[in-house]
Amino acid sequence: NTRLTDDEMVKIIESKVVLGRLTKMVRTLLLLSRIDNEEYLLAEPVDLDELLRSLSVDLQEHFEQKNLSFALDVPGKPVRVNGNRELLHILFFNLVNNAVKYTPDGGRIRVRLEVENGSAVATISDNGVGIPEEHLPDIFARFKKFQESGSNFGLGLALVKKIADYHGFTI
Repeated sequence: NTRLTDDEMVKIIESKVVLGRLTKMVRTLLLLSRIDNEEYLLAEPVDLDELLRSLSVDLQEHFEQKNLSFALDVPGKPVRVNGNRELLHILFFNLVNNAVKYTPDGGRIRVRLEVENGSAVATISDNGVGIPEEHLPDIFARFKKFQESGSNFGLGLALVKKIADYHGFTI
């Protein structure tokens, strides 16, 4: 029966955190590769309004932790697109989660879904720090980070762009 010292326990915990981050990065890179290889079917009818309602419930705890006000504005009738529900969930999750990450405590996030000229248009807005204008051309580049954060690799927006392109959506 061997007992670990406090220093050894800290090293194990730090290693576990790094392993978790690397695992997440590998999964994201594999997902990007599967999209590149067109392994996802896009024939599923997806109710974007229902998907966004579900997502807002999934993220409720994150909103509460930062005391963020969250508003979801969707039409009174379903807004359907053909696509892949899993990929669209990832797309919207990443966008709203970024808003949560970069909006200060007590801030606000709004997701609006509407139909314009027969096309679904989703807008995600917040009162966070934003991205400086000089970085906007590179926001979808892989491994680009515009703020130091130990918890990301700069793949989230690259994945969002890849999913949007795969669906033929403009972002």
